[in-house]
Order: sequence, then C-alpha cells, then structure tokens
Amino acid sequence: MTAVAEDDCPLVNTASSLDTSMTLAGWPYGLVARRFYSGDELACWVPLLARLHRQGESISFGLVALDPSLLPNNQFDLDIGSYEGLERTLPFLYYNLQVRPSKRVRNVLRDIKKSMKTGDDFIPGLNDLVPLLSGMLATSRLRRIPAPNLYSRGVTASEGFLVFSKRLEDLVSTRGKLATKQSLDILSYVQDINAQLNSLREPERQSFPKYITEDEKFVPLILRCYEEMTNFLRSVNFDYNFLVWVHITQAVMPLKPLTDRHKAHELYGLDPEDLDERLVTSMESYFDALPDLPSRFTAYSYAGWSESFLPELEDSWLSMIFRAFCWQQSHEFIEGVPPLPSEYWNSKMPVYIG
Repeated sequence: MTAVAEDDCPLVNTASSLDTSMTLAGWPYGLVARRFYSGDELACWVPLLARLHRQGESISFGLVALDPSLLPNNQFDLDIGSYEGLERTLPFLYYNLQVRPSKRVRNVLRDIKKSMKTGDDFIPGLNDLVPLLSGMLATSRLRRIPAPNLYSRGVTASEGFLVFSKRLEDLVSTRGKLATKQSLDILSYVQDINAQLNSLREPERQSFPKYITEDEKFVPLILRCYEEMTNFLRSVNFDYNFLVWVHITQAVMPLKPLTDRHKAHELYGLDPEDLDERLVTSMESYFDALPDLPSRFTAYSYAGWSESFLPELEDSWLSMIFRAFCWQQSHEFIEGVPPLPSEYWNSKMPVYIG
C-alpha cells in the first residue's frame, strides 16, 4: 500500500505502510509533506523519516532495529520473532563487546527457551529487549506498531513501573545525601509520570492504565524523559550493550513466586485481582540484584573495562530501565498477529496475486 500525503509529496508517497491509517512517526502526512517542501530541511528530514519508517515495519517481521545513538557499532537487527531467530542474532550483541565467547550466551538462550516451552505468554526478559534496544519511533503521539511476537510486552509496559517507582524511592531515601543527581532526577520524573497515571486510573478500581500518551498533552513529558535518559547513557564510559547484557543475564532467570499478594497490593497500590505477580517479581528481582551489579560487570572484563566505571553503573541501569518505560508509553503493540517470517524482510521476490 502507498500512503498518500495531503500535499501529494512524492517522497512521502514512496513510504509504504502495513496500515494506511498509521501516520509516519506519529506526524500527520500533510505536516510531513510540508516539512519536505521546506527546501533546506530536506536533507535532515529524509534520513530520519526513512529510519523511523523502516524500523516501524521491520518489527512486523520480528526484527528490532537497534538504536544507532546508543549502539553505533551494532549493524544488525535483533530477531525476536522466534527462538531460532533469537538464537541466531542475540549472540551478536555479546560478541561486539570484544570479549571471548563464553557460556553466558548459551545460558541466556537456554533460560528463554525453557520459558517458551511452558506455553506462558510472559517470557522473562524477552520483549523488554525491544524498548531497551530500539530507538524512539514516535515523535508527537502514541504510535501503534505491529507486535514482534505473540508474547506479552514485558515488565517495562506494566505494573512493573509501580515497583520501579517504589523501589527507586526507597533507594534514594536510603542513600540520603549520598544519592546521586541522576537518581534524584529520575525520581522526580517518575513522580511526575505517576501523578499523570493516577489521574487516568479507573475510580472504582486500581488497575494500571496502559498509556498516558493517549492524551497528547502528556507526550512532551515522556519524550523529554526519554531524551534525557538517552543522553545520559551516551555519556557513560562503557558500551551500552554491555549494560544490556548484564541486565539480560539477570532478567531471564526463572522467577520466584510472589510470597504475599496483599503486601504487594499495599506497597504498589494495585488491586490483588489486577496484580500480575510475574511482572512484580521480575522488577523486584532486578532491584534485589542491584548490589551485585559491580561484581557482575567486573566478571566480564571486556576490552576497555575500568574500575573507574563502577560509580556510573547504578545510575546507568536506572536510566536504562526508565528509558524503556518511556519507550513503552510511546508505542502500542498491535497484538494477536503472528510476525511474518524474518527471512522475508527486504526480500525482492515478486509476489503474484491471482
């Protein structure tokens, strides 16, 4: 299909879409067309729109295009549409760290495969890879994109945010005057977002609202948070995929059962009937393992590692998870549709419709 712009801009008309009702990167096509017609801005906008369009469509094949601002040396798409695709592409995220391949890759894939065999719709760590690794595809409103697989969206698209909020508040309180500026900034943003989420909750129940960006007046807050977290992560002294890898080795581990649903309700403000304990225990396990983050990093000993990086680790992890929440608040997966086979992405094979 070809999307038609109001001003009949030929450049915009070349952008095919799986759903013509979707707007490219969240902009009305007429606005995009007018930006194209502004002359000097042409060279700036064309690469951006082409990248956003490509990423938005490749994900319907289960392919996650990696954010070049954080992962400039990773020239591949992560295939999470199937276990076979993940087995083929996930190791590249590790190998690019220039460390000797080890059993860590096999262990991560083993844990994911074991979870898939249970038939559960939630695979610990899997679909959180999308917001952790993808760039922002929305720019002015909530953007609907195809789901990369049939599993649930993950911890960063759910009540896991409430666990993150409470545990971050406790962490900053415990540190007192030793709390870092970055952790205080994140907490301030989290409190602003929670205030908006609370305003959207159903009055008779304490269910977790999916998106605050359905109301466009909240979009600038989410995008500002996302941009600031991205800028911070770009400023740290170690590779971002190093941080993702250390997180994933923890995230895919089998979950412990939630010991007290009512206690979780009191802590995080959710009705026990609405509580998904898998998501709560996932985020709790991340924070429980946070004190071990330095030792897990030093165990990798990849080229360029320095002990001087250790003070940045905690702030970097908090920024990474918060950035993922902001990404999830900006994108809505169209669920229930199996991804197309990834080997057909960018295929030039002709298709004949009889």
